Amino acid sequence: NAVVYITEHLSDELLSIPEIASSVNMSESYFRRLFYEVYAVSPVQYINTLRINHAKELIRCTNESFTSIAAQVGFSNVYYFSRMFKKKAGCTPSEYRSICFEHPDI
Repeated sequence: NAVVYITEHLSDELLSIPEIASSVNMSESYFRRLFYEVYAVSPVQYINTLRINHAKELIRCTNESFTSIAAQVGFSNVYYFSRMFKKKAGCTPSEYRSICFEHPDI
């Protein structure tokens, strides 16, 4: 149920762990512990991975600005989005767009 809630609210930049825990009637600490046991990543890592994966899709399929893409996937700050993107994808959003343009089959 928590994963469904996360997926439905992924673009909400105010999505928070206390909010997710509350949605499944758990304390925040118990939710964090249980989530990690089940998924082997923290809820924040899980959310950021989903957001970056969605951003990759938008970068591949649209010509929207990175500011717009960041907002659509739940990041209020394009600089933080770029930092997280590089951390997760291994390259910046603009480098990723260039790679996708050069190799559209990716």
